[in-house]
Amino acid sequence: MGRKQYPEPFIPKSRNHYYFLYRDPGTDKRQIKSTGKPKGKKEEARQFIRDFIDRLNKGILDKTFREYAEDYFLWDRCPHVKRLLSEKGKTIGKSHVNKSRRWLERHIFPDDQFCNLKMSEIKRHHIIDFRDRLIQRIGTCNTVNKVRDTSRTIFSEAYLRDFNKKTMEITIKSYCVRWPTSP
Repeated sequence: MGRKQYPEPFIPKSRNHYYFLYRDPGTDKRQIKSTGKPKGKKEEARQFIRDFIDRLNKGILDKTFREYAEDYFLWDRCPHVKRLLSEKGKTIGKSHVNKSRRWLERHIFPDDQFCNLKMSEIKRHHIIDFRDRLIQRIGTCNTVNKVRDTSRTIFSEAYLRDFNKKTMEITIKSYCVRWPTSP
């Protein structure tokens, strides 16, 4: 895995303080921020940046899955939709967003055991247990796989936003439902 990467401080022309660039997790836009540290205090600027980025990410990791996913698949608030619409050549339909929201509300949110886990705590075995509960509750392979795809989109988006790559790498791997063939 390697160590966590933080942005490097720099001093723009005609300035006397260090600045850094970061991506705001809420808006997914690049931001520039001053460290308030003067020229010659680069190590202090680096420490300020590390503390700032850790505080920024900590808020996300402390959220439960339900809190994190509550804006997903709502057309005007969903970070996934905003990202796709802002990228050149990518589209997403409102009907797909509405269907995904229904999967989220009908099958994912009612599972308190899964939705009340913090994003930083979710491991592969939680996903497998959730899938097993879905199979027992729903029973049809198509529906379970569509619900799986909806939750995987949320985890993939969290991974893209670099909230907790170590945890997210495990959770976004495919967990497909395969039914035994009848004799």
